[in-house]
Amino acid sequence: IRMIENIDINKGVFDPFPIAVLDAQGNDLQSIDHGIKIRNVIINDLHNSGIFRIIDNNAFLESPTINTAPNFPNWR
Repeated sequence: IRMIENIDINKGVFDPFPIAVLDAQGNDLQSIDHGIKIRNVIINDLHNSGIFRIIDNNAFLESPTINTAPNFPNWR
């Protein structure tokens, strides 16, 4: 019987959770600009946490808006 002398529990395997962050919308250029800045802060915070992987907008199957709910089965 061979005994294990050391068990390294410091190196786990973790796959960041994919998350979609939609583009900002607004009624005028100023509100759109603020929305873009806020979106960039949110994306950077989520990415830098190491827990999330931001899905590229080009990979979206649809473009939900503030007035329409996403088709959730498409986002799996």
